[in-house]
Amino acid sequence: MSTKISRHDSRVIALSALFSYHLTGEAPDQVFEDALSFYPRLCRIHQGGPGGAPVVRNEAAGGYPRECKSLSSYVAYAKNLFFAAVKNLKTLDELIESRAEGWTVNRMPVVDRCILELALAEIKYGDAPTEVVLDEAVNLAKEYGSADTPVFVNGLLMGILRESISLT
Repeated sequence: MSTKISRHDSRVIALSALFSYHLTGEAPDQVFEDALSFYPRLCRIHQGGPGGAPVVRNEAAGGYPRECKSLSSYVAYAKNLFFAAVKNLKTLDELIESRAEGWTVNRMPVVDRCILELALAEIKYGDAPTEVVLDEAVNLAKEYGSADTPVFVNGLLMGILRESISLT
């Protein structure tokens, strides 16, 4: 299995961690480590567990493999994105609710809410171009949301961005 990952993978890790954080309420450090330990591209399957079962070893937890020095930058990106969202949840949720007519974040499907929170955190506190973040948010919505999620996410994010541009 390849250990090459991309910023998209970083966003998937951050999404998984934020989703788990919303559902469990556990400490953010633990939630992130758990999400990281289960991300398949960071694990290698080794045979030889009890009864010949495969053993999954998280390479990120025990150090990065020598052949993939850039892996740490993608893990760091995921971690920074996740913690930016967690640290600013109240602000992000208020922003989402300001444009989500008839919706509160608590009524939204958790995955939709997490995609929106991460996208807004990345736009407000990250360094990726807004267009890239929007495209990635829609792609995450296609991968992990319902059939309606991509349109919902795109429409809401565009409304928020239009409003913030007109306020400046």
